Amino acid sequence: MFLLSTTLLKGELLRKEYTGGAGGYGSQDNKEYVDFMKQIIKKEFRSGNYVVNGVADFFILINEETK
Repeated sequence: MFLLSTTLLKGELLRKEYTGGAGGYGSQDNKEYVDFMKQIIKKEFRSGNYVVNGVADFFILINEETK
């Protein structure tokens, strides 16, 4: 799991470029999936559209500047 931090600004979008190369597979996965994941791990993306699911946890620091 990654732990990253950034400051979000009200009204501004946050976009981050994926620079990962992380992934995994198991002995029960089919060959096509294993080959695909090996490419992703090496950062060799096939052409196409990808759907990526993620999770974000937020911590809000309240101080005199953020009130």
